Amino acid sequence: MRCCCSGRIEEAGARRAAPQRLLYDPILDRGGGQFDFDTRAIRARLWEVLSEIAQATRRDPVEALSVSSCGEVAVPVDRGLNALGDAAVGYDVRGGDVTGRINREVGEFGVFRATGGYLSAVSKLAKVAWHRQARPGVYDGAWKFLGNGEWVCAMLGGEPVTTPSVEGCCGAMQADGAGYVREMLHIAGVSEEKLPRIAPSGTVVGRMSGRAAR
Repeated sequence: MRCCCSGRIEEAGARRAAPQRLLYDPILDRGGGQFDFDTRAIRARLWEVLSEIAQATRRDPVEALSVSSCGEVAVPVDRGLNALGDAAVGYDVRGGDVTGRINREVGEFGVFRATGGYLSAVSKLAKVAWHRQARPGVYDGAWKFLGNGEWVCAMLGGEPVTTPSVEGCCGAMQADGAGYVREMLHIAGVSEEKLPRIAPSGTVVGRMSGRAAR
């Protein structure tokens, strides 16, 4: 079970309009130790929460939105932001063969020097690489592989941008947060264009579309 929470914070810091939704069983057991997040259920509950926030703040509308989510999630979406499949949970180790190969070819210290961290099968890179291997149709058809935070921002009209604190869980982000380590992406066979742009926290990524506001 995962909990989807949101709230509206006034300028003075007081919290108002704070609905909470419990997403019962959004994790799908595929068998054989494979588990996926139910992206359709998560998307539906997110819209419910955001709608309730909007209804509760009609007299003083929300002016900005901040989103936080797990960095290991990789939801494959097309240009219309429709999910092309479910997303493996963080502790799912599919794609571990790819991360193992990167650690051997680059060296664990080389990975650490390039990224500031270590690379394991629970990383986003492993999950994207697994899609390329096991679900090539989904990989080829995907415009981006997004975390839930970037997905929400894009659905509301913004650019699907991530932050260094979140994308550090990708496993292939440069240590300075300026971009991705291309050597690691090359070994994994993952195109940088399928990953979100990285920008500092607090970066304005767009304005809410009229359609989303309605």
